[in-house]
Amino acid sequence: MFASSNYPPDLAAADRFVAEMRHGTLIACAADGYPQVSILPFVKTEDVIELHCVQGDPTFDAVRANPRVTFFRFGLPRLVTAQLG
Repeated sequence: MFASSNYPPDLAAADRFVAEMRHGTLIACAADGYPQVSILPFVKTEDVIELHCVQGDPTFDAVRANPRVTFFRFGLPRLVTAQLG
């Protein structure tokens, strides 16, 4: 997201908004190069996002193969890219 002095972010409001969210999208790239996408429940506590994954989920398999992922929280216009592990 482009930082603009015309539209300064209200980080406290964003944190409150995310605290009310219950689901987000996890995107991971499998070993064959095709992206895997799952909608997952999550909990955010301070700077930590905890996801509930099912072991048989193809996206979770992709995370195991390549821990570099993107997590999109619904309703928020920014992505979080992370390395899990």
